[in-house]
Amino acid sequence: MKILVLANIDFSKPYGTHTRPFYICKYLNRMGNEILVLCSHGIQGSGSLQFVNLKSMRLRNPFKYICMLPEVIYYIKTFDPHIIYSHSNTFTIVAYLSKLMSHSKALIVLDKHGSWAMEQMTSSIYPVLKFVELLALKCANKVIAASEDIKLALIGIYKIPSRKVVVVTNGVDPEVFHPLPKNKLRTLTKRLGEDKKIIIFPAPRNFVSNVLAIKFMYEVMRQLREKYSKIILLITGGGRIIKPKPSNVIYLGFVDNLNVYLNLADVAVAPYPKEALCGGARNKVLEYFACKVPVVSTKEGMRGIEDALPQIHFILANDDPSDFAEKISSTLCMDNKTLRNIVHNAYQLVVTKYNWRKSAQLLYDEIVTLLRDSRSND
Repeated sequence: MKILVLANIDFSKPYGTHTRPFYICKYLNRMGNEILVLCSHGIQGSGSLQFVNLKSMRLRNPFKYICMLPEVIYYIKTFDPHIIYSHSNTFTIVAYLSKLMSHSKALIVLDKHGSWAMEQMTSSIYPVLKFVELLALKCANKVIAASEDIKLALIGIYKIPSRKVVVVTNGVDPEVFHPLPKNKLRTLTKRLGEDKKIIIFPAPRNFVSNVLAIKFMYEVMRQLREKYSKIILLITGGGRIIKPKPSNVIYLGFVDNLNVYLNLADVAVAPYPKEALCGGARNKVLEYFACKVPVVSTKEGMRGIEDALPQIHFILANDDPSDFAEKISSTLCMDNKTLRNIVHNAYQLVVTKYNWRKSAQLLYDEIVTLLRDSRSND
């Protein structure tokens, strides 16, 4: 099967919003599909997985989508895909127009990581965003939602037929995120301090929800500092440093091997208050689980991971910084047997359900059904 992917991402940095298209493309390709990715920043492709950098994607004005049209039309004609797999509302509309202008029979699949209707309600251009999202949903032959919440929102707000929307959850790649033996962490442990209690939070600051969560953690860290003089919070990911910053918070920026830092942590956190909405499952939480790191999270932090249960897979805290600090403190003091059971349960959950290989297989099955139904209706 030939799949043309439209995704305005940097494939050399598969983090945040880049994560989902990166890993789904990786595993779709391993199934034997021929993948051509049109993106802003590609990596060196090989064999049946190729990348094309579109200059038009890097433009920062509304005319970028008009500039994209001739490029997308060219690759539809030369690649002749069965499926156009889009990771953006606007790219879906571009794909639809390009398909019409190139007289292609390709079907369009829109992957919804989130929903503007859910996440942009305070925006001054909210009505425009809703209209664009509705138009994209109409242009797509199939809609893939990253969580049940997104599916229900799309059906409820836009009256999209439920049969048109299928849930394919986020996942984790066990080849990248997995437990490491302590001897492989020795050098980094010495550099940070062997007596330190380490909390980790990957949080690029280009997302409002992450900024809200960081500000929440600042207050948590101020309270913990009174009890633990050696406790530190490591924040990874790009973006500005949010000030004023507590002295026990360290920004690391982008790190090459996040797996090592996760394994180094005593506790990982998902400190999202209820207003920090996110459409799909937060990848960082699944990565915590895969590394067998104890997790303290709010209810919002576990959005999209419906199977994760408090005290079974993670420690649940409420939206109050004092309670969150107390839950971190109790986790650090938890007996080894209880802690081992929790991280083992969480690890088994991602191995059996939330992994990218299974997500890619589910997506592939839906695409095959879509193509079969389309041919039978011709």
